[in-house]
Amino acid sequence: MFQVRVSFRKEDNPSILLLWRLKSIMIPVFSPIVFHATRGRHLRALVSRETGMPVGIFRLTTDVGVEIFDCNVLESYGLQVGSTVYLETWDGWNELIRAAISGVAEQVRFSNGADRRPLNCNTIRNQRS
Repeated sequence: MFQVRVSFRKEDNPSILLLWRLKSIMIPVFSPIVFHATRGRHLRALVSRETGMPVGIFRLTTDVGVEIFDCNVLESYGLQVGSTVYLETWDGWNELIRAAISGVAEQVRFSNGADRRPLNCNTIRNQRS
């Protein structure tokens, strides 16, 4: 009598690898992507959901430095399953993100523009009433 053992192993490969240049972190994205139909704006929305950053503070580029625009399909950039996409934040946001990650709340301030006084939550509430 023969005994047969069968084992299954599910292997999940990421659709893309997202390299965040600010911290040199590689983030695997497992959401299914159809590269010949998905546009750059959909990838930006997906990256926003994965990272928690608003779409307006970053740009996405390929490994050769070509920016991924909202209206073009991903296939036109030569992207395929397992490709690396680079996340770059716009100027000025790096300092804010670093301060927020490190927990330094004093560096993160808003200004009202008129007299350039730093605002806090109480000041904003007082201005509304």
